Amino acid sequence: MDTEYRARKEAFVSDLSGGNIMEVGNVLLVPLTAILLWTTLRTRCSFLLRYCFVSVLVEFVFTVGTPLGALTVCYPFVPALNIGLVLCSAFLLLCVTPSIDGSHTSTQSSKQGAGRQQHYLFISHHRGALMLLVCLSILAVDFQVFPRSLAKVENWGISVMDLFAGSFVFSSGFISHKSSRNAAKRSFYLTLCGLLRLAAMNLLNYQQHTSEYGVHWNLFFTIPALTAMVNIVDCITAAVRLPDEAVAVATVVASEICLRSRGLQENLLSLDRGTGFISLNREGLFSTVGYAAIYLIGRGVGSHTFMLLSSQNRSNIVLSGLATQAFLWAGCFALASTEAVGFGWQIPVSRRLANISYVFWVAAVNSVWLFLYYFIDWVHTTAGQGSGNRHMRSDDNPVTKSVRSDIISAFNEAGLAVYLIANLITGGVNLAVNTLDMSGSSSMALLVSYAIVLTAVALDLRSSERKLRV
Repeated sequence: MDTEYRARKEAFVSDLSGGNIMEVGNVLLVPLTAILLWTTLRTRCSFLLRYCFVSVLVEFVFTVGTPLGALTVCYPFVPALNIGLVLCSAFLLLCVTPSIDGSHTSTQSSKQGAGRQQHYLFISHHRGALMLLVCLSILAVDFQVFPRSLAKVENWGISVMDLFAGSFVFSSGFISHKSSRNAAKRSFYLTLCGLLRLAAMNLLNYQQHTSEYGVHWNLFFTIPALTAMVNIVDCITAAVRLPDEAVAVATVVASEICLRSRGLQENLLSLDRGTGFISLNREGLFSTVGYAAIYLIGRGVGSHTFMLLSSQNRSNIVLSGLATQAFLWAGCFALASTEAVGFGWQIPVSRRLANISYVFWVAAVNSVWLFLYYFIDWVHTTAGQGSGNRHMRSDDNPVTKSVRSDIISAFNEAGLAVYLIANLITGGVNLAVNTLDMSGSSSMALLVSYAIVLTAVALDLRSSERKLRV
């Protein structure tokens, strides 16, 4: 890459301040409201249940095209977009009779699911929507059509892209009880990916935002590092058996105290870098502590949720449990970041430091997300089966298929593989095309083509059962 062009690219994503919490929240709601409308439409139009070109095209427009529009040309109209999607869904739910009767499928699907690991739709939709937003954003951010308020901030503030790394970690913690035996293999793959990424960026003179993680560090190194840190914490607290959430809060409070003593925070945010590995990568190394706390919170929320899913028969109990988690972490975030009810710490969010407000913000957003995705399942379960006693699982009974987004589920199941492919395509586009000077129509044409390719790859990986999980 040309040195002058590289400097322009780095300046384009540097010194940004983000947006406000309502703007970010509205964008994050778009995948959810799009899934709500698509799954509602699918329960009312039986021809959309067939896996054919028309059904895939319609689903792509709703579940991929709508979030892509929200991240680009439709950004100014996102609140109206969400309201429209919800109103259309409400009309279909209240005024159109479902075309699927699931009263006879519950027992059969339970027998089919016995003896094998169950995958719940709300988790699949949560993880898949997150992966979709990440994959769309990592390329779109290099174009003028992507609002700068959604790109990663420099030091203080919030944005959509600031949420992604923490959400990956939270999501990994949430399902960690299912994948603990594969942790070592996953860490090895991620470390290898990090080394290959580092080598490729240096070889190609690719643009690098060093204030994000440091000179050599990246997210692929952070996840194995925090996994090792969590294992150490587990060994230390094994005898006491403290709740994961308590350990996480203690960890992040201690981290915040360290930040505010002996000038550590000022040193981490300083433009001056030394020559040693620690100094060159100080943001990435220190923020691992905050990400470890996020992982522990995710694991704690996951433990409570799966306990309710396995031991309770009524889904409204799970809904109440998820709502409680959402209120708890939203309250912690309000306490840390504002002066709530006359007191509070008023600590601004910093993804660069992964400070206490960032940790609680990530926990709050993902807890609310999980609650809302489960609420969609609950609405469809109640409307489609006449009761709220069953949890939606990703099996093959007609009711479950009708309220499942195949594309979003594919992005979840393809996991790390589709993320790596998205990174490779992003790198290729940035090396081959001048994204900064491209017109709006050309930018959108390229981004839509990119979204089509990624969707096709995710669906192919899902059908062939080749997957790598993050």
